[in-house]
Amino acid sequence: MKNLNLTATILLIVALFSCNEKKQNNSGEDIDYIAICEKFDEYAFEQKALLDKIRAKYQGDKPFILRFNEEQMSWIKYQDTRLRSLYSQDWDRYYRKQYGTPTFNGCKCKELIRLSIIRNEELRTYLEGPAENQQECPIQGRK
Repeated sequence: MKNLNLTATILLIVALFSCNEKKQNNSGEDIDYIAICEKFDEYAFEQKALLDKIRAKYQGDKPFILRFNEEQMSWIKYQDTRLRSLYSQDWDRYYRKQYGTPTFNGCKCKELIRLSIIRNEELRTYLEGPAENQQECPIQGRK
């Protein structure tokens, strides 16, 4: 569990400091990459709060917490793998050099936002109950 919290904290710190510039798009409009990455930060903070609530709610259910922590670690690995797949050429070094740090960071934050929205919706089901299409399924850990 400490490793999971450490991993989540490291990802959050990286996200907080990964983006800090503006750039113009092809139409000459300013793209505020700071705002894009700050929006991701909001989703990351929300995710951490959801994780804490879930762990508190189910703290007495050791088998569930064990599997839930495994799920979260797998999610973090998936998220990282997804980014590496999208930016497959020497990960960030190539893209930062090729397109510039602001563009790369902004695009990376946009994908992290998309993934965070999905994950946060999934996490809410542990607190609010199963998804509509699973109302009749006896899913352990979702009470």
